[in-house]
Amino acid sequence: MGSRFFDGARITWPEHLGALPLSTETFSIVGIAERLIEQPDPSINARTLVLDVEVDDFRVRVGDYRARVFTTVFATNVATIVDHGFATGDGPFQLTTVTTLPDPLALLTNFWVVRIDDDDFKFATSFENAVAVVPVVVDLTDDGTGDHTLGGLPILPAADVDDGYSSILLTVGRYVISAPNKLTVKGGDAAAVLNYWWLP
Repeated sequence: MGSRFFDGARITWPEHLGALPLSTETFSIVGIAERLIEQPDPSINARTLVLDVEVDDFRVRVGDYRARVFTTVFATNVATIVDHGFATGDGPFQLTTVTTLPDPLALLTNFWVVRIDDDDFKFATSFENAVAVVPVVVDLTDDGTGDHTLGGLPILPAADVDDGYSSILLTVGRYVISAPNKLTVKGGDAAAVLNYWWLP
């Protein structure tokens, strides 16, 4: 039985988990689109999630890391995603763009969030900078060009287990994750199939 912690949750991948009790509902995810799995009802205190990968592979990361388009106003160093749901210190996130990112933001680089309000935030280059008493934020010098995206799970590599996004690649099998309030998942291709359920 293997076990490790990532992003505050424990994931276990026993060789032979055998039968596990089902919750009242079992859910399925098919295909490559990113999906967010959330606790269905916090009042039932469902703290364990069972993932059963039936076909292909899935990449998973604890938290909400779905790709979302953001805009910036470089004069104030502010980025905006309506109703983003972030807390200060969330991350690391990586960024993509169709043209050019706001300078000095960069591809293949980790950034953390400094929350301003429900829609606005700033970028920090480390968790420590984000949560400092006076946060140290990235000083933007322009807004870049084209659409910019924050987050998103990477396209699944053929033989990789971990990456800079702190995500984990799950192959066919059954996995138990303890303490995930939210989990972002993405299938390896259109035929990927994953079933999941919550345990009390």
